[in-house]
Amino acid sequence: MDCFNCYFFELNEIIVDDYIYPDCQLPNIVLNKITFRVCPNCDARSAIIDNRLDLHQTIAMELVNKKGKLTNREISFLLKLSGYHEVDIAPMMSCNVSTVKNWEFGQAEMSVIQEQFFRSLMASRLKKKNCTIERKILAEDAPAVIILFMNENGEWEVKNHSHNRSKG
Repeated sequence: MDCFNCYFFELNEIIVDDYIYPDCQLPNIVLNKITFRVCPNCDARSAIIDNRLDLHQTIAMELVNKKGKLTNREISFLLKLSGYHEVDIAPMMSCNVSTVKNWEFGQAEMSVIQEQFFRSLMASRLKKKNCTIERKILAEDAPAVIILFMNENGEWEVKNHSHNRSKG
């Protein structure tokens, strides 16, 4: 494969332990042991990420099941991945399109009941099993970073969570 920057034809490969994954636009997603192609000519780098759909679905289910409230970026990610638009989800949530947009832009928060229902809709739409959402949004100890790795079967899994802890 040629370099995307200078078209040099022999790229090296390196493994990066923890790569902050920008493609889902969530600041707390870290991929573990990712291969990068590096150009020895111009030092351009590109991550090799296999099975992105499975990765995004794994991230989505981790978000649906996470403790604590969803952030506006997480709501936006879930809507985008599910294929729902504001006009689709608003009637299901018994609210206005502007309310959904406000959730996505962080200008309003969902109530606990709305968030539980939203998570249920997302889990159902994403067709994943074993989704347990009850009371998770009320918990205060939400993970700060979600670390994912690809297992030996080529499937994405959550490695562990790094939690925010107050120092006192």
